[in-house]
Amino acid sequence: MTATKEKSMSDVQQAEEPKVLVPEPSYSKRSDVPAPLQAAPANLMQALAVAASDPRMDVAKVKELFAMHRELQDREAVQAFADAMARAQSGIQPIAKDRRNEHTKSWYATLAAIVDEITPVYTAEGLAISFDTFNPERDKELPPIEKGWVRVIAIVSHRGGHARKYHLDGPLDDAGKDGTKNKTGIQAMGSTVSYLRRYLVCMIFNVATADDDDGNGGSNGERRMDEKKLADHLANIDAAADEAGLMKAFGLAWNAAEDLKDKSAQRLLIQHRDARKKALKGRP
Repeated sequence: MTATKEKSMSDVQQAEEPKVLVPEPSYSKRSDVPAPLQAAPANLMQALAVAASDPRMDVAKVKELFAMHRELQDREAVQAFADAMARAQSGIQPIAKDRRNEHTKSWYATLAAIVDEITPVYTAEGLAISFDTFNPERDKELPPIEKGWVRVIAIVSHRGGHARKYHLDGPLDDAGKDGTKNKTGIQAMGSTVSYLRRYLVCMIFNVATADDDDGNGGSNGERRMDEKKLADHLANIDAAADEAGLMKAFGLAWNAAEDLKDKSAQRLLIQHRDARKKALKGRP
């Protein structure tokens, strides 16, 4: 009986022994709280974005880092542009002179022939070219143009983001060798722009021209229409006041190209016809 009672009292004492409690850490300041783990930034731009979102980061320092990043990107884009241009120029072969100038009695490479040959080469390198005429309000970085002259601007861009502007000026081609005017205003403009575009393209991509082997500018009896005559036809198509006038101008031009079997001229005629037809349909 006594042993049983002592055992029961021992069990009670063991059950009532106080437990040792380990206090949990407390944080009195926000800065003491451990920051959650974050994945490392994948690139510099992401790192800058993370830094910019941190309220402790100096705003001026972030702006400076962004400017440095932009400058680095610009340098890389310029280098990529130069590399692509070098590869394109090395891949362009001399262009055959495919048309005869009846005024000077000499052969030359037409814009259509040049474009057909070089476009696949430079586009494969991520380069593109577009053209515009001079606008003094927009093109303030360019020198002033001589009165009565035409300026054609070429913008060559690269998929890396860099673009470069080129320009060439020339007098309005509205007269023949004897100085007598032989074109309307729009015909003279079309002829001048076509001439300047051709020379700009050759300058930009360092295109050389060479005499054609058979002297007729093409195979299967194909000959080229004189560029001035083609420019006149294109100007007439572009100036058509209605669809009837458009089809008349196009028909005359098409027959002239068909007689020569000039396929490149016919492609240009179709492009200008479709563009003018679209413009006429868009009129109010």
